[in-house]
Amino acid sequence: MNDTHVGAELAPEARFDAVAADYEKHVTPLFRGPAADLIERAALQPGEKVLDVGTGPGLAALFAASKVGPTGSVTGVDLSEAMLAIARQRAAKEGLGVEYLRGDAEALDYPAGSFDAVVSNFGLGTTDPDRSLPSIRRVIKPGGRFALTHWGPSSRPAQAFYDLMRRRRVAEPTPRLEWLRNTDLTARPWESQIKTPEALAALLAGHGFQNVQSSLREYAFTFADSDAYLDMSLSFPLSRAEFDALSPGNQRMFKHEFNALMAPFRGPNRSVISRDAILFAVARAPDDPHSAALRGTGRSPG
Repeated sequence: MNDTHVGAELAPEARFDAVAADYEKHVTPLFRGPAADLIERAALQPGEKVLDVGTGPGLAALFAASKVGPTGSVTGVDLSEAMLAIARQRAAKEGLGVEYLRGDAEALDYPAGSFDAVVSNFGLGTTDPDRSLPSIRRVIKPGGRFALTHWGPSSRPAQAFYDLMRRRRVAEPTPRLEWLRNTDLTARPWESQIKTPEALAALLAGHGFQNVQSSLREYAFTFADSDAYLDMSLSFPLSRAEFDALSPGNQRMFKHEFNALMAPFRGPNRSVISRDAILFAVARAPDDPHSAALRGTGRSPG
C-alpha cells in the first residue's frame, strides 16, 4: 500500500467513517448532556439561522432546532458521511427539520455573515484553529454568537487507558496504523494546548472573537463496567486501530490489565465512574469583521 493510497483511505472523513457505528453506540450518549448545556449557553432565539460545525451524530443541531423553531433554520456540517447518515436518521426520527451537509470547518462554503450563531459540540479538535476559527468567524453575522465545547484535561480513567495503550501497542505498525499515529489528533493544538478556560479564551480572542466567556464543568459519566468503558475508549480511530493491531492473546492481556486499572474508579455493581472536565466558551463575532481580520494578522486597522 503506497503513501498516496494510505492517505486517501485515511483522510479525516474516512477515519471517522470507519468508527461511526461504534461511536454512535458508545460515545454519543455521553454527549447529550454537554450538547444540551451548550445550546442553553448559546441563548438561541426563535427565527435564528444556526450552523453546527463538526456536527458528528448531530446532537447539538437537534437541540438548536428545538430553540429556533419552525421560523428558524439549523444546518449541521461534518466531513464524515457515515456520521451525517446517523445524524439524518436521528433528525427524521425526532421529526426536526435539520439539514445535514458535508462541510469542512476549515473552509466553510457559505457567504460572509450567513448565520446568527455557530455552535460546535466537541467538533473542532481535529481542526487547525488557525484555519477553522477564521472560517467560523467569517460566516457569523457581525455581533453574532459562537458557542463551543471542548475536552478539558483527561480524566483519570482515560489517562490510564492512554498510558496502557502506549505501553502495549505494537512496535512495528502497518502502513495504515503508522499513518494514523503520524496524524494523531492529540498532537494538534486543540488537544495539546487548549485544556483550561483561560487558554480557550485566549485562543478565541486571538482570532478576533469578543466578549469571550469560558468555563470548565465536570460531568460524571457512569459505565456499566470496565468493558463498557473500554468499548467507549475504542470508538475513536487511533485507539481502535491500535487495539486491532494486537494479537488475540495480547488483546486479552490488555483487557485484563485495563480491568485492574479501573479498580480505583469503581461505583456500585462494578460500574466505572469517569469524572470528565469539559470546557465551554461563548463569544461574539466582532461588529467590524475587517478590524478583527486585521487583528488576526497582527496588522493595524488604521
